[in-house]
Amino acid sequence: MENGFNMARDEIHGSKLLGDTTFLEFIVRDDQSTVEGAVAAFNELIHEVNVPVIIGVWTSHVARSVFPIAQENAVVAFSPVVIASGLTDMGDFIFRASHPTAALIPGGVALTHSKLCYQRVALISDRVDTFSRDSDAFFRKTFTEYGVHGVEVIGSETFETGETDFTPQLTRIKALA
Repeated sequence: MENGFNMARDEIHGSKLLGDTTFLEFIVRDDQSTVEGAVAAFNELIHEVNVPVIIGVWTSHVARSVFPIAQENAVVAFSPVVIASGLTDMGDFIFRASHPTAALIPGGVALTHSKLCYQRVALISDRVDTFSRDSDAFFRKTFTEYGVHGVEVIGSETFETGETDFTPQLTRIKALA
């Protein structure tokens, strides 16, 4: 991502159509994909560096924790990838480039169901991650309220971020089949 930003900056700086753009600078901080790291980065960038815009935040879980900091300080926060519902509802300074789960999941389910004609599904989600919990809720809603007819949710399982062995969850799901 950093390379992409730098390439865009160099192209903007080289453009004669935009006038003097030498003011554009990227200040990079690694949030380590943790709430703690992102809070520290947002606070440093807002209160010490005084940036007007923060581009980044790659997970909905982290975004839910730091977007209020940007909103409270009237700093634009933009994420190109977070999709959990409700994030941009946090205020007028919060933006994203991707569609929310509410827009993506029903269409994805309709398309996969039309191609695969599945009749039974089981859901597995991360019980901690905001995106995963939000997606799980929209999958459930899609299979029940939005009427993907004939598809039965036979069960659901959860895991926690960092777990690497899903044998117990998959064994319980297999027993339901």
